[in-house]
Amino acid sequence: MCVIVSAHEVDVIRLAWSVPAPGGWVQASEDAAARFNPAVVRWLWRASILWVVIFWRLGYLSLFDPDEAHYAEISREMMAAREWFVPLLEGKPFIDKPILFHWFQSLSFLGFGTTEFAARLPSACAAVALLWITYWTGRELFDAPTGRRAALMLVTMPATFALKNVALLDMVFTAFLFGAVACLVVSVARDRPHLQWAGYGLLALATMIKGPIAVLLLAIAFGAAVLFARSCRPELRRLRWILGPSVAVALAAPWFLWMWWVFGDAFMQRYVVEGNVWYLTHPFRFRRANHFFYLRTFFGAFLPWSLLFAGRLLDLIRSRFRGDAFMGRASVLLWCWTIAVLIVFTAARFKLDHYIYPAAPAVCLIAARGWGAARKGGMVAACQRASVAVIPVLFVSAGAVIGLSMFTLDLRVQTAAVTLPIALVVGGVAFAARLRAEGWRPPQEITSIAVTMLAVFVAVIVFGYPLLERMRPTPAAARWIAAHQPEAAPVGVFELQRWEASLRFYSGRPVERLETMAHLEAFLARPGPRSVVMLRRHYRSLVAMGVPLQVGFDRDAVVGTEGRGLRRQQWGRLMVLIPAVDDRTRAADRGALER
Repeated sequence: MCVIVSAHEVDVIRLAWSVPAPGGWVQASEDAAARFNPAVVRWLWRASILWVVIFWRLGYLSLFDPDEAHYAEISREMMAAREWFVPLLEGKPFIDKPILFHWFQSLSFLGFGTTEFAARLPSACAAVALLWITYWTGRELFDAPTGRRAALMLVTMPATFALKNVALLDMVFTAFLFGAVACLVVSVARDRPHLQWAGYGLLALATMIKGPIAVLLLAIAFGAAVLFARSCRPELRRLRWILGPSVAVALAAPWFLWMWWVFGDAFMQRYVVEGNVWYLTHPFRFRRANHFFYLRTFFGAFLPWSLLFAGRLLDLIRSRFRGDAFMGRASVLLWCWTIAVLIVFTAARFKLDHYIYPAAPAVCLIAARGWGAARKGGMVAACQRASVAVIPVLFVSAGAVIGLSMFTLDLRVQTAAVTLPIALVVGGVAFAARLRAEGWRPPQEITSIAVTMLAVFVAVIVFGYPLLERMRPTPAAARWIAAHQPEAAPVGVFELQRWEASLRFYSGRPVERLETMAHLEAFLARPGPRSVVMLRRHYRSLVAMGVPLQVGFDRDAVVGTEGRGLRRQQWGRLMVLIPAVDDRTRAADRGALER
């Protein structure tokens, strides 16, 4: 498996049981642990990490709006209609993304039912594969300890914890795309030309997940290596740069060509132009140029390992100016890949924080190398050692801020949720003590930090997941609609467009967006069964206007935020309304509203 705690069996037990503690307790822990088979301890450690980060409560949360529920609904409709080539939404072709992810999700639905667990299972399996790919890449390019350390960094990264638990394309896309990069880099660095064909095959699969952006990222990364890294040019020339990509394109092309043949110009406009070119160029009002968006995302989502990456970068720059040896070919290619991902998505007009996740495995490999360099010490690794020393400060500071603010943001959290900031503070203090004991050199392994991150993840799962369910009652509202409305009855959504996808998925009903009061009144005036979802403040306005409505569902929901940084939640009421039956019902609902 991809995550191993230590190369030395005794060190494994010591690091897993002492983080750090009084000497007597540490010795007692080691004496007790020594009675167990070290191989069993290692496997239990790996299994616990994978279980907590990837599989524990995988299906607990309802599907998130808008994208997660949107993709799941497309897969469900394709499966129900036995349509395996054209994505469907409300029974109509929906040209947005390639087909492969929906195939994976539909197969999961067939095996496990149309559930949240099944929707997310492809992402969870891809996360496991990506961890192994990261370990394998580090082992092949550098050494086994670097590979183990990089995989452990990746699995304890907040971005990995978040993306494995959502049914989005990014985790599956990254597994295929970075797998392609890894095969090509190892092929170049270790003179194993046969591996490039596995890379081109994985590139074709990545293209079938998210489109030509996969080929663009790879071309920019390796093109930059050819232009700016002279040491890599001889090896890169040995790759089959014409035949290989041609094979990848040929493998991915049939679905695109078939869709073009079936839908003609509509496919070219909706997918090629609007779905790809405009994402990079078109100045939609919500696609603003924000060149620092991914800088903030990078340091937040990749913490704490983004600090080591920054320290490594600063040390390499200092070495370059001093005229020292810069870095090896493998490291150059990893840096080119990371920078290419950041630059391409920074240049794009449309930005979502999870778009840069394909850079995460390379960041962890670079950070793992930085950790090893910081252990050796010297001026060459001064910034890397400083970045390691910042980690406990970061943990303690984050724990203090979260602990002081979590009960003032109207999150309605349990008192026991203080275990999250406590875990950060205790982990930070423990790691600082460990650094001091090591003479401010990083320890052999990163277990102390990993344990702290796992404790945070456990607190989020235990206390944060139920809170997220209370904040988003749309699945419960949709299930009420499914139980009380005919199957063909339309559902109107008034000024709640961000919740359309989950209402559609959980109700199984067609959803219409009502953007103005005139649209709402026209929708309510139609004959036949129908329902409308809105906030209570809008319902009050309708009652004052004398519109006959009956309350079917009513529950608290977070309807907005206020402030900057750590924002205070704004709570309201989400309601499902149907046309009133008679005047008595209307009067009863009006009285309930007033109370």
